[in-house]
Amino acid sequence: MNKALFGMNVKTNRNIWLIFFAILVMYVAIIVSIYDPSIGDPFAALMDMFPPELLGAMNFTIMNGELISFISGYLYGFIMFIPMIYVIIVGNRLIAKYVDSGSMAYLLSTPNKRRKIALTQAVFLFLSTTLLIVVVAGVNLLMCISMYPGLLDISKFIILNLGLIGYFALISSITFLFSCIFNETRNSLAFGAGIPLLFFVINMLRGASPDLDFLKYFTALSLFDSNDWITGGNIVWIGSVAFFLTSILFYTLGIRIFIKKDLPL
Repeated sequence: MNKALFGMNVKTNRNIWLIFFAILVMYVAIIVSIYDPSIGDPFAALMDMFPPELLGAMNFTIMNGELISFISGYLYGFIMFIPMIYVIIVGNRLIAKYVDSGSMAYLLSTPNKRRKIALTQAVFLFLSTTLLIVVVAGVNLLMCISMYPGLLDISKFIILNLGLIGYFALISSITFLFSCIFNETRNSLAFGAGIPLLFFVINMLRGASPDLDFLKYFTALSLFDSNDWITGGNIVWIGSVAFFLTSILFYTLGIRIFIKKDLPL
């Protein structure tokens, strides 16, 4: 890896990382502070006012009154997918934007091979995305422990976050792959943002109606149903293997494409 390039990525994307961190922590603080152990789901009466199709589309499904179920339904069912926007923005910046703006010529004029540059960008995208999820999860965990001692099932909470990390490893690898394939940011964004957003929209449609359950075969989000992950079972292992193996494949493919393709330098 190129340490100087990695450091430049940190400086360039630091502010946007902090913005998404602040947004997520704000939502976490609001949701966690509203939980009432004596009630279980303080939103239950409010949610009864909304059509079940809308709640299903937003993935607001609470299995029971436990804290882990409350967090799973109201945070990991919808809000924790906000990092997808971060992944799309940063993933497009790391390769395609350099090529489109002509800055890639300066990077390649240094004594660094394409492989090192691409690997550095891939590692940065994965690590920065994972760090965002881990730090927000840490804040979430500390709040739950301090406000509701002994009520959070920590093992299920860890499994839930590992699933989220796996899903975003896949999303980041898709964004990175198309950033390596295309030389123009408009094309990179069309596919690198379009496919993750399509997954999200398909999952919302699937949740809105039982008749659309067949759509689960067209979205990777079917492997990350937050309620299924805290319940446990085969979906945890299947989802973990699928997410991480596919993300490794896409990252590797993106690097190889970048190494071999002709660049408009």
